[in-house]
Amino acid sequence: MRLLIAAICLLAPASSHGQGEGDPSRVHYDRGVEAFRRHDLDSALAEFEAAYRISRWYKLLYNIGQLNAALGRPAKAVAAFEAYLTEGGDEVPTARRRDVRAEIDREYAYLGTIIVETEPIGADVSVDGEAVGRTPLPGPLPVASGRHVVEVRLADHEPERREVDVVSGAEIAIHVGLALVAARPAPSREVEDKPKPPEREPALSTALDRAPRASDERTRSWMQPLGIVVGAVGIAAIGTGAVVAWRSAEDAVAARSAAATAAHSTSGTPDLAVYDKARHDYDSARTWNQWGLRATAAGAALSIVGVVLMIAAPPRDRRTALAPFWEAESGRSFGVTLQASW
Repeated sequence: MRLLIAAICLLAPASSHGQGEGDPSRVHYDRGVEAFRRHDLDSALAEFEAAYRISRWYKLLYNIGQLNAALGRPAKAVAAFEAYLTEGGDEVPTARRRDVRAEIDREYAYLGTIIVETEPIGADVSVDGEAVGRTPLPGPLPVASGRHVVEVRLADHEPERREVDVVSGAEIAIHVGLALVAARPAPSREVEDKPKPPEREPALSTALDRAPRASDERTRSWMQPLGIVVGAVGIAAIGTGAVVAWRSAEDAVAARSAAATAAHSTSGTPDLAVYDKARHDYDSARTWNQWGLRATAAGAALSIVGVVLMIAAPPRDRRTALAPFWEAESGRSFGVTLQASW
């Protein structure tokens, strides 16, 4: 029922806030209503946010929260709904407050949280390029599931940048130790002019120690095939996850369009049955989309592990690999003399 409620609120007259036809906030409000009727949710959201920045009318926060939720931005939707309840205070009816709390709970199902702590405190924190506050932060930061970039900056300290993958319902804690910017001393002339000692030839025992051993061959015998298997599974997971994510994203777009059409029926009466089914299809598609993205991420990780296993496998001993060939071909004349031993 979310888009239907949003439509009712959007069509409420802005004049109840005491705004005239020429008021800039009213102009943005009317543009937002028109954009919503065209199903241009991004433009509608931008206009309502502009109207709120001018008028600070708390009721606009409800529309902002609804549109963020419809656009799949749960963190911003929760922030707008919470601000609506806080700024509205006792003016928000009990029934509406209960509905908004239900909306907040629904959006929280798509959120994870990030806890950021720094040493020393007083550092500016931003998530995905948007400033969120200064440490110590008042509480965990709600973010949508997926990959996020956390940046921490403090004067006279080296900046830190972390990438984190957040899963719905999970909480990730980040502790950042900021290092002071070290003053770089001028290079010493004596050190530059001092000749380098001649390099020594490696000792015979060192060269022998570097030669491949039988244990390396045994390690290679399982590491390389395992790496190939793990990499193949990872590639398959990437392909499957990408297909599921793509198909479910298309289904979500189709369901959202159906919900918007049902909420604005040409007959003037919203088709609630069609809307509820479209909303259910939308939630299901979003769930499958998240699983597809997770499968893709897991496949990428497995592919990397497979490549690492294949690279980390000890190099094959040329003597072991070529000895059978030398023993079999020694004594034949190919214009090149082959030796049967190293």
